[in-house]
Amino acid sequence: MQVNVVRVADSLVECDSPAGRLVGIWRSGTLPVVGQVHDVELDLLGRLEWGSHVDLDDRIEGIHGSDVVGRVEGVDGECVTIRVAGAVVLLGVLGDPPLAVVGKRVAVTPAGLALYPTGV
Repeated sequence: MQVNVVRVADSLVECDSPAGRLVGIWRSGTLPVVGQVHDVELDLLGRLEWGSHVDLDDRIEGIHGSDVVGRVEGVDGECVTIRVAGAVVLLGVLGDPPLAVVGKRVAVTPAGLALYPTGV
């Protein structure tokens, strides 16, 4: 996901992205500079469980406050793949998913976000 850095405070970075404004922990030895554009992988932190932290949702894909809304592309056991504003995000989700969840939108409420620059 392409992000435009708008604020840096220690390891917390605030960015504009196709999914909306997000704040996450920058996971690289070198902090970005305000105004730079980076390609990052988005990691949703914390324990995620169906029905508690991951639920069906009808909002458009993107960042909505503390929720990340994406379309489910696949479920393989606890591994769930969602697409958020064009970016693929892999999740580990405990519990049983709703029936026929693939193709539907879900809201994920993580403990936080981490941003991993890809160097691309």
